Amino acid sequence: MDGDINRRSIDLVFLAKFVLNARKIILTITTGFVLIGIIIALLSPVYFSTNVTFVPQNSGGEKAPGGLSNLAAIAGININGGDASSISPSLYPNIFESVHYQKELLNSEITVHDLDTTVTLFEYYSKFYKPRYGEKFLNYIGEVSDFFRHAIVGSSEVGDPLNQSDVGQEGIVYISKSELEVIRKIKSQVFISVNDLDGYVKISAEMPEALSSAQVVYQAMSILQKKIVAHKIQKAEVQLEFIEQRYQEKLKEFRKVQLELAEFRDRNANISTAIAQTELQVLQSKYDLTYSVFQELAQQLETQRIQVKKDTPLFTIIEQVVVPVERSRPRRAIMVILFGLVGFTLSIVFFIAKYYFLPTEVNKKIIKYKSS
Repeated sequence: MDGDINRRSIDLVFLAKFVLNARKIILTITTGFVLIGIIIALLSPVYFSTNVTFVPQNSGGEKAPGGLSNLAAIAGININGGDASSISPSLYPNIFESVHYQKELLNSEITVHDLDTTVTLFEYYSKFYKPRYGEKFLNYIGEVSDFFRHAIVGSSEVGDPLNQSDVGQEGIVYISKSELEVIRKIKSQVFISVNDLDGYVKISAEMPEALSSAQVVYQAMSILQKKIVAHKIQKAEVQLEFIEQRYQEKLKEFRKVQLELAEFRDRNANISTAIAQTELQVLQSKYDLTYSVFQELAQQLETQRIQVKKDTPLFTIIEQVVVPVERSRPRRAIMVILFGLVGFTLSIVFFIAKYYFLPTEVNKKIIKYKSS
């Protein structure tokens, strides 16, 4: 028993020597990682985050059903018997990712701090945006990896660059290489999420400037809502346009018949022959028929205008767009602490590896003692 106590006390002595021997290495490696963390934190690009949350509603102004209805919608079952022209919120991300949407977002205007005027997102990223050193380094790494990938797999570019006039066919969207690069940049900074159970939609964005992040989120929400409304009322709009065209045609015809009847009455004010009376009756009948059709079209036109407004979906904003006052990233203190913890952990691993695989004279004694 005394031998065990002595061995434990000797173990503690060797353990203390072990810690003292490792102290310098642990401190050196940890300090080095902390310095690296400080440098990376200072060179990392600054971003401000903003988001908006809204709830799409049905034509009658009622919130889209949630709970069981949304769970059934996820499974592809419609238990509400809703209008087929309505777009399910689960499809909003597909609209968000579409080229039509992204190109429209490219042309939305933002305010840049260093400029006296507003610029489009495309102009901002292609002409005015200046990445920081950390972002330049990451972009350089990406370019190098793309170079080796193209060298091994082959370039994905085909043919000469086109423009919109070269495409020359309606329904086919042209996108340039510069636009594609900016779209990829935007997709990494603007996000959309849909809560299928509660039925709300959240759009968020990270931008180098606080005001521009709020403007991008607002524009992204406005464009999405505009496309949803356009799809929902498309059928009613077509019917409204058709009725309005017929209304304008019948209005011209009615005014023409009205003028003919008035001129005939003026010419034959003092004539009461049978022929004149018969011709007056013909004109009056034509006038009455035209007026009746015209009145019916006027009623249909007003009814269809009301239908368009009725079919227009509404959106209730739950969380307004707010200009952020604090940056969302980088969180420099957390980055430095994480790098310090990584350095401390690696230093312990390094010293343990050195202790077992590259034993010094002191460590040889420890190993020899523990093996005895």
